[in-house]
Order: sequence, then C-alpha cells, then structure tokens
Amino acid sequence: MKKLIAAAAALLISGFAFAQGLTLEVGGRASFDLNIFDFKNGDFDSVLYPIGEDTYKKVDLVDELKATPGFGINVFANIGLPFLEGLGIQPEIGFHYHNVAFKPSNYSYNGDLYAFSYEWDDDMKGHYMTLDIPVLVTYKIGLGDMFFIRPEVGPKFSFTLGKFTVEDNKLKTKATALGQSVSETENIKDDDYDVKSAFNFGFEAGVCFGINLGPGAILIDVRYTRDFTKMTVEDFEFIDTKIGDFDFGSGQSINVSAGYSIKVM
Repeated sequence: MKKLIAAAAALLISGFAFAQGLTLEVGGRASFDLNIFDFKNGDFDSVLYPIGEDTYKKVDLVDELKATPGFGINVFANIGLPFLEGLGIQPEIGFHYHNVAFKPSNYSYNGDLYAFSYEWDDDMKGHYMTLDIPVLVTYKIGLGDMFFIRPEVGPKFSFTLGKFTVEDNKLKTKATALGQSVSETENIKDDDYDVKSAFNFGFEAGVCFGINLGPGAILIDVRYTRDFTKMTVEDFEFIDTKIGDFDFGSGQSINVSAGYSIKVM
C-alpha cells in the first residue's frame, strides 16, 4: 500500500512538473487562399460526350487546372512542450470558402456520315465550404528579440459543409449530317450536389513569420495544403446524361494569412 501511494505521489509530482514547463499561446488568423483543385485526379478525365443516339465518346474534359481565390478564418492554440525548447503542438479550427475551376477541353468528332463539335463558353467553376481541423507540429526559432520563424507541418481533418455547387456555363454544339448543320447553345445552370462523404483527410505544411509586438506577436503565415481524399458527389449529371456518383478530384491550395497571438501561460 505504501509503495502504491509513493508511486501515485511520484506520478502527480512529475505530471505537475511537466505541466509547469508547458507554455500556451492562443490566437487567430484570416487567410487568402489560392485554390488549385486537382480535377485531373477525378472522373473528369473520362467523361462521355454524346456523338449520336445512344453513342458516346470518352474524353478527358480537363484541359488546364485554374488557380482561384478563396478565404478562411482560423483560431488556434500553440502548446509549447517542456522537453525541447521551441517545439510545440498547434491544433486549429477554421472555416474556409473554396472557389474552384478548370478550363474544359473542346471536342470535335468527324465520322463518315456525321460530325459533332462541342465548345465551352467559359471555365468550369464551382464552390464549397469546409470546416478544417489541422493539428501541426511547430518549431519556434528566435531571430533576435523581436523576430522569429516557426516551421509547421501536420495532418488536416476536414468536413465539407453543405453542398458542392457547380456554377452556370454555356456549351455550344454543332452537328452536321448529310450536308446539313444544326447549331445550338445549351445553358448549364447552377446545380447543387450532395457530397457522398463529407470527411476529408490531408496535410498542411508551411512557415510562420512572427514579430513580437505588445502583449503578443503579429503572425504572417504561408502554407501549402493538400487533401488525400477525393470529393465524390451524388447524382451528377453531365450534358443531360445522369451519371450517379462522380469523383470531382481532390483539393489543394496555397494559403497566405495574417493574425495575432497572445501568450497566456
């Protein structure tokens, strides 16, 4: 019994000593996000263009990925660990609005009896929102009394909030058969798609530049983020063809943010 009490006392003392060495910094940041959604990593590389009655041609629709602006806000806590000066764990929670786009490839088909051509009026665009929870390992390096840098890397857990919206576009089609040509323009209106799995797993890596000012520090943060999980929507429809479940691809972005943090412990 005495040994058990002694062991418990030693555990409490060591735990208290460990906690005494912890530091805690809390803050927030607002970010400008440059989204480069990887549509080439989804099913757009093999969509079916109709070229006749019940006849289709498989085509890679993604001609070029586009960088589009978004924004986000995050709050965080940086917990400095006592066993190595500068080392910390930084859990965060944030909301991010993602605009995404790619340049679609035009397509033409010339057969013996008929010909078809498809020409897009604009980029394919969409948007969605996520709740992001990165958990980063950080290492603070002082640059004199006023400045510091803090490399950071770790996993990111994301949840898509609401639906994925595909924005309106125009598709110009031209069909030629037996010497006769028919042209028309199809207006593709905004459409909202349910996301099959709202959870996404990825990572973030970057560096934070800090300026000690007042009770805390001004922070300038630059990060690269990448999702490993593909975003799949339900009941997708393309050129009046119902497809069903469809992989849009995976998200990636470069984020530049500004914020402020205060050391509370």
